Amino acid sequence: METSNTSIDKLIALKIKLEAYEDNIKQKETKRDMLLEQAKQKYGVESLEELKTYRDEMFAQYELAIAEVDTCNSTLEEFFTGV
Repeated sequence: METSNTSIDKLIALKIKLEAYEDNIKQKETKRDMLLEQAKQKYGVESLEELKTYRDEMFAQYELAIAEVDTCNSTLEEFFTGV
């Protein structure tokens, strides 16, 4: 009889743990959906894939700007070295 009670207790504990996992998943899905909605409003994207593409495009622009800044800094350093 103790074995069946122990088994039932284990099953109940596992059920509680599963419910906690499911709640956690629902919270994360809700947060994801909220963030995607914000991205739709702010960046005009409709999906996570579009948001990733937008991110990659913005990062490429950032890298170009950094390269331009580095070029300008090098030019300035050369100029001031010659002065």
